[in-house]
Amino acid sequence: MELLAGIYPFFFLLSLLGLVGWFYFQGSSYTGLMSKLFLSGFVVYILALALAPGSTGFKLIILSRYFVLMAVVVTVFQLLSKQKVLYFGALAVFLSIFFSVLFQRWDQTFKWVPPSAELSENYELIIKLSSAYNESKLGVLKRRFDLNCRNINLPESAAGFSKNIIVCDVPEDRTTQLDQIAFLLRMNPGVEWWEWNNLISVTPDPAEPLPHQYSEGILSDDPLLGEMWHFSALEYDLLHNLLAENGHLLQHQSLLAILDTGIDAGHEDLASSYHSLNSEYDIDPMGHGTHCAGIAAATSNNQLGIASQSHDNSHYRVTSIRVLNERGFGSKKGIIKGIFEAAESGADVISLSLGGPSRGGSDQAYEKAVNFARDKGAIVVVAAGNAGQPARNFSPANVRGLICVGAIGPDLKPAPFSNTPKGIEQFVYAPGVSIFSTLPGDNYQSFNGTSMATPMVASTIALMKSFHPDLTTEQAFEIINRNGMPIPGDGNQHSTLMPYRTLADLLKD
Repeated sequence: MELLAGIYPFFFLLSLLGLVGWFYFQGSSYTGLMSKLFLSGFVVYILALALAPGSTGFKLIILSRYFVLMAVVVTVFQLLSKQKVLYFGALAVFLSIFFSVLFQRWDQTFKWVPPSAELSENYELIIKLSSAYNESKLGVLKRRFDLNCRNINLPESAAGFSKNIIVCDVPEDRTTQLDQIAFLLRMNPGVEWWEWNNLISVTPDPAEPLPHQYSEGILSDDPLLGEMWHFSALEYDLLHNLLAENGHLLQHQSLLAILDTGIDAGHEDLASSYHSLNSEYDIDPMGHGTHCAGIAAATSNNQLGIASQSHDNSHYRVTSIRVLNERGFGSKKGIIKGIFEAAESGADVISLSLGGPSRGGSDQAYEKAVNFARDKGAIVVVAAGNAGQPARNFSPANVRGLICVGAIGPDLKPAPFSNTPKGIEQFVYAPGVSIFSTLPGDNYQSFNGTSMATPMVASTIALMKSFHPDLTTEQAFEIINRNGMPIPGDGNQHSTLMPYRTLADLLKD
């Protein structure tokens, strides 16, 4: 079905060329060939359109649109058929436009609606209107499909970013017409942009620990360091010593917000570094958020559990904003609200170990939230994803203005599952294979994933901002990338996070 949905524009072009050619070659030996080209192309086009996924009403809309286009094109070429130079010149222009613009847009026609498993329970839409919301902006669309629309609920200070953004629910009896709704939204002049409120989910990937030998530093007495191969790989002992020696340069205590399934605030290795914003966020039924929190902020040198990058709790605290439920599910809207809440709460760094496929490249709602956080002085760090594909095809990893994080293994090479930097401006690698960290109930376990790599980068940035609170995203990335370990075979384009070298460079001035 997907193949048919992808080839129908090509056969529409063949049928159109056959019809256009028939007018030009009328009366010659090529007339029969043009007729066959038109008929065969048209039959396959209709068949492909009929079998493509989508409602009958939507297909009729598409068919009527193409008939209008066909009539216009044929009329123009019929008028030019006696002028050979103009005819073929116009044909070259049309083919250029078709393959550079129209074919790509038409190929996406049946991809405007993601699989139902990726949509929120109420089939919500996030819509940015060209001006303030009123009934006339959606008019016929709202009435025809019984959409339930309302202004998006965000903090008052976010009014400038959320202006004219509304959320609309699609009634259950209209869910067979989602493609028609999507098409009409694209055609509505009162709609600046729109997106589905996609579901987001995380699935922990348990792994076996990778025990290793390490050289104990003077501030590293945590008993489970032997399970943390990245402790040595990222030179945590040298980092701890560096921080202890430069404590007099500390400017403020950063706040690192982890947007996830919650955090077990009472965990033995997290309690002293944890800052609560809301008691509802201080539990973690699933464990994913607590694991990320331990990587970022487990209390070091306390003779308990594991260690993090800070040698004590003076440089940053960790906090939780729960955007995923006990099964690891959330939505784009919930994550966007979480980013706004974190920025409003004074977070210096916002860590997002989550994401999902980006449908149609439209992620402007995420971009609005990231821009708000940036304006508040926060740096947003996001997992690249675990599909082994270009991260540009996943959101919020592909959003401009944040730092995207891929995963490496103990061999210091990109993990096979890690999404790649292609199409991402600010991309860095960090350990993400068999990462040993905290779980609810004073437990510990190893997981795989770019989810694990992300809080490592986030905690390095939290350290950086404790010395330079006004550090921007671009400045932080430049310093991290400059001091990172080159990825083998990458041509020095991307690097692996090296916290000690990064902080040493930052503090040398």
